[in-house]
Amino acid sequence: MKQLIILFLTITPLIAVGGTAMNEVRTYMPFTFPVDPVKIQIIPDMDMSYALGSTLVEWDAEKQISAGLSESWKVISPNTYRFTIRKNAKWSNGNLVTSADVKKSLERGMKTYPEDLRSLIQMIDGIETPSTHEIDFKLKMPAKDSGLLGKLTEPNFGVLKISEKGSIDLSVSTGAFYLQPFSNKNELTLIRNTEWHHFDKNAQVADRVVVRKSPKDIDSQSVLLSDSWPNLIETSSLIGADYLAKYGTKKFEVWKRPLDKFFHMQLGKRAATPEGRALVRFLQKKIKPSEFVINLSGFSLAEQIFPRGYQLYDSKFSNKSDAEIKLPSTFQKRPLEILISPARVSPTLKENISKAITHSTGIEPKFISVSLEEVSKYKANGDFDLYAGTIGLADPDPEGVMSFYLEGDAPLILPAGNNYLQRLDSARKEKDIEKRLREMREILHDAVCEGYLLPIFHLSTVGIGRPELDFSHIPTSDESVTLSKILFREKK
Repeated sequence: MKQLIILFLTITPLIAVGGTAMNEVRTYMPFTFPVDPVKIQIIPDMDMSYALGSTLVEWDAEKQISAGLSESWKVISPNTYRFTIRKNAKWSNGNLVTSADVKKSLERGMKTYPEDLRSLIQMIDGIETPSTHEIDFKLKMPAKDSGLLGKLTEPNFGVLKISEKGSIDLSVSTGAFYLQPFSNKNELTLIRNTEWHHFDKNAQVADRVVVRKSPKDIDSQSVLLSDSWPNLIETSSLIGADYLAKYGTKKFEVWKRPLDKFFHMQLGKRAATPEGRALVRFLQKKIKPSEFVINLSGFSLAEQIFPRGYQLYDSKFSNKSDAEIKLPSTFQKRPLEILISPARVSPTLKENISKAITHSTGIEPKFISVSLEEVSKYKANGDFDLYAGTIGLADPDPEGVMSFYLEGDAPLILPAGNNYLQRLDSARKEKDIEKRLREMREILHDAVCEGYLLPIFHLSTVGIGRPELDFSHIPTSDESVTLSKILFREKK
């Protein structure tokens, strides 16, 4: 019977009550499986997190803190924040969401991923539930200076259904969608949650979203032109002008972020040594970033992690030095091993990287090419010299960004004797927001200047959809194409 049900779901279009075909988004995405919305390793994981769980508070289109699963919040004592859950907050199965559910979800996340959620763990003394619809955060610092509201907007803190054994059940959700139980490592199906607090029965949104792993022989930028199955792709601004022209001719929908990604090279764990940092400083001195972008477009060359316009952009940044830097002897007689993913490094970009490295070191590098979902595993293991790839930039939650960059099992900046973590902890305690930002900028500045990573260029996220999709309700402040905000045009 189970096999028959799976077969039915595979070959039969989903039909709504009354016999009307449902609106369906179909896309290729390198998601991590099994799905755990608390563990975000790549941007597709973030998309899944936002889709499958609602946070207590969230950012609105103007990037202001607004009500999420909670309807209100207030400081009830110097070190305590109280959140009141919406009266109509329900799980996708119709049951009310209680404060005990929220507590269980957050505590499970902190217990399972203490490194990833280190910033919240260090902030709180405990979580209490004075009533079924109220939840208190007891903090180790004054609540008004804690930054807790910004922290709780992060997708890692979406409220999930936790079983009696402590595992997550994504077939029940507080988010815009819940996960179909028959999803697997190659295909996920998200079903619209009609109990979601933002649910609008009149909106022409997706009734379900089908996400598949991309076939290896498909070019992610041209896939909508060559493959009839997907109606949505998310790519980068490095997309060729010829492809954009073809999509424009066919009246495809295009959504583009401002500069929101950072392409860089960073040290692997085995190379996070004085010699490794000297290697990166050598490359900073010898390589011109323009060498990496020959025959590419849609970028802005970078000297630092954030471009102008972000809170963590450093207007006084300088990495100029007259000191002579030699290639460390460790790297003079063997090729550099560079970890990449074809999903982020195109053949043209790979060729440019190879030529630039060969020109500066005299030895052609060796590439370790893995799928995007495997990158975090390889980075955690660290058995390579350099990683070349992208990382997302975010505003207006600098502390959350810094947490992502320094904490977790595969951070952007590998802590040197915990020095960077100690500096971040110190910055978090600073009450004056401008001083706090200045300290964070100094951390990022030093990480670049000391050779932990090599900035190359900034680029943008681009979403492309077939003409039936409408992206007009997705603000460019969103970090990617938000699945719950995709509308469908009226069929003529």
